[in-house]
Amino acid sequence: MSISMKAFNRTSIGHNHVRGNKVCEDASGSYTSNYMAIAVVADGHGSDNYPRTERGSRFAVQAAMNCVKEFMERITPDELTHEKNHPTIFAQLSKSILSVWHTFVEDDCTENPFSENELAVAADKYKNYYQSGENVAKAYGTTLIIIGATKEYWFGLHIGDGICVSVDTKGNFSQPIPWDDQCHSNITTSICDSDASEEFRYFVSKEIPLAVFIGTDGIDDSYSGNDELDSFYRSVLTIFGEHGFEVGCSEVEEYLPMLSQRGSGDDVSVAGILNIEKIASTVDLLKAQNEYNIALLMKSSAAHSLLSTKEKMEKAIAAAISETRANKVDTITKLEKAKEDYAKAKSDYDEAEAAFKIAEQKLTAFQIMINDVSNDVEKEQHDIQKEFRTSVTELVTEKVQGPDTNSQ
Repeated sequence: MSISMKAFNRTSIGHNHVRGNKVCEDASGSYTSNYMAIAVVADGHGSDNYPRTERGSRFAVQAAMNCVKEFMERITPDELTHEKNHPTIFAQLSKSILSVWHTFVEDDCTENPFSENELAVAADKYKNYYQSGENVAKAYGTTLIIIGATKEYWFGLHIGDGICVSVDTKGNFSQPIPWDDQCHSNITTSICDSDASEEFRYFVSKEIPLAVFIGTDGIDDSYSGNDELDSFYRSVLTIFGEHGFEVGCSEVEEYLPMLSQRGSGDDVSVAGILNIEKIASTVDLLKAQNEYNIALLMKSSAAHSLLSTKEKMEKAIAAAISETRANKVDTITKLEKAKEDYAKAKSDYDEAEAAFKIAEQKLTAFQIMINDVSNDVEKEQHDIQKEFRTSVTELVTEKVQGPDTNSQ
């Protein structure tokens, strides 16, 4: 039976890189077979001290794809059963990827020695490194995020910044791969670090999700927080569910340049593994979630406006009481305007609250329906398993005792 998961990837050069006539430093890749799905993104370091970072990100994607395919062909679900095995298993995978990446880097340096032009704007420390052949991997520095899935399990492996977002079959969003506290502002861990093998983080689960997305930091930096990032991926899922895989990929590719322009300005890469069989059936739930989030945002904005206009009206009332007769006319005019603004804000809030309640009721209804379906499926599976165990018991009993001679 073929895997129901399907992988995709898209990369777009950043708006600021286009304006600055710079190369795209992101790279991505994906692979789907009857047994596995793999997706990878890499983000080269945007600094003059890393002059070949765009090659490094491409090499990282290539190394990851090669090593993870081999890993998933070799590893068995039973080997992933025991959590105590995970550190060893993923340390070995990380080291394999790093080894292949360093080989690509060394071969590239041999075939293409650093030129004076490449190193012209690098800091002296780095320039000396590269000219002497010492620590040349720094020139190719990049982050890396990998996800892989089969029918039995899925996993993520990550070094550096960027975010992995998982969506379960009930529409719940999470970021399962542990965050790296060393990544902040413009600082990130990298596969060019001397201790890179110790900086990889991982996540493993046998609960097959609805979808898993990975994005370079150009994606998450385009949004103000996780709620907005989740909304982006929810919209992406909705497009795939309503219009199919090919249209979904095309829509993502078309949208990424616009996202970079109005968002981070950085290169942007997104890749994912999607449970194609289940996405279409969750479109209504995803839409209800988006409608709820929009209504919640509108309600919050209306509440802020209501509070602000109320404070202004209270100040106007206080001023009207304390003002001298000469200034009364002007003060009363301001008070009337403050009252009108407050009344408008109150009306807007009431509308926003009503819309929010409708959206909340709709979302709750879909969640109840999803839970009921899940419970029915679990009960059906339990009944099947119970029936199977009963049949096996009867068969074993018959084999041991022989047929009932009194049955005739």
